[in-house]
Amino acid sequence: MGLVSEVGYVALTDDILDKSRERLGNKVTGTMFEGGSSLGVSLSDKL
Repeated sequence: MGLVSEVGYVALTDDILDKSRERLGNKVTGTMFEGGSSLGVSLSDKL
């Protein structure tokens, strides 16, 4: 059992990790949750 499972974190998919790395590489800062509700929107869509 890995640390992620032990502490109850949710592992991210490869798609989300790739998009996060791209966002970091492009030096994009700030929140992506501004401008209204994000209910029903996936993290992958936000990235």
